[in-house]
Amino acid sequence: MHYLSCNHLNYQTFLAVCEAMKEQKKDFQKFVILSLGTGATNKSGRLEVGDGEWGIADWLWQDDKSSPLLDILMTASDEMTEMYMSKVFQYSGLEQNYTRIQVELKHSEAKMDNSSKENLEILEKIGQNLAKNNDTKLEE
Repeated sequence: MHYLSCNHLNYQTFLAVCEAMKEQKKDFQKFVILSLGTGATNKSGRLEVGDGEWGIADWLWQDDKSSPLLDILMTASDEMTEMYMSKVFQYSGLEQNYTRIQVELKHSEAKMDNSSKENLEILEKIGQNLAKNNDTKLEE
């Protein structure tokens, strides 16, 4: 069985699978991918511009100190690659060979510049809970 692992899902994962498939054309069913996310904030509904009155400042800064434009630029490639990877395995009838584990974070927890002891302890606890909650999935 071939194992590919990555701690950050991006185009490198997709390219690694493509390269490995070239080498092992007839053994694609042996590929197993565990993709571990580093956490993402819930963005559902955040980019609904409502009446369409958003200006450039609205794309750059929101009241909660977030930046929708930066959020899009930082996450779009990972989200698209995850979708591609999922579909490749799904269409091959091997959806059980691809597992993505990602945790949803609050905006304050996901800030890359928040290295306070309190936030690091929160993130560590989130990681431990994520592993515990996905123990069965990881064992499979």
